[in-house]
Amino acid sequence: MNSQYADSSAARQETVANVSESYGRNHESFRSESREIPESSRYITDRSGGSNPRPRTKFIWAEELKCATGVYVRRWYFETPWFSIRLHHWLHSDDARYFHDHAWWFVTLILKGSYTDVSPSGEERLTIGKIAFRPALHRHYVKVDKGGCWSFLLTGPRIRRFGFWVGKKFKKSNKYFLEHGQHVCD
Repeated sequence: MNSQYADSSAARQETVANVSESYGRNHESFRSESREIPESSRYITDRSGGSNPRPRTKFIWAEELKCATGVYVRRWYFETPWFSIRLHHWLHSDDARYFHDHAWWFVTLILKGSYTDVSPSGEERLTIGKIAFRPALHRHYVKVDKGGCWSFLLTGPRIRRFGFWVGKKFKKSNKYFLEHGQHVCD
């Protein structure tokens, strides 16, 4: 009886070793693979169903987004399937290593302070009272001026996944952070 258990245990250990070796090899090739996602694959079409459906509406109070040195933006927002209303308090600049885009189009209004929107087509300084429209595919990062900035945003519905552009390759945010680490603040 004991030898039967020993054989069974050895078989399990061999199976686990084979799966681990295969997973490690496949996992490494997946991590190093960088491919451009076709435009048609970037859009979210199924907003319901599944084992963990997205909430229909949500209200977030004082969410803190952090970088290596602490909080770089604090935000409050109300989100529905059709739009969201957001208030951002920028304390530090975005990570400037690569441009990012958003899951929705948005209109921003600067309430206090200022920042510079840096994109492949140049820089645009946004100051108090300035209103700017940005499509979801607007690639940019934000350079916040000394003293920080408050901005109000109205967004459209989520139509795609947000991510970063490493060269000409799109990377979903989770894969980007796995490969490049968290935001680096100014």
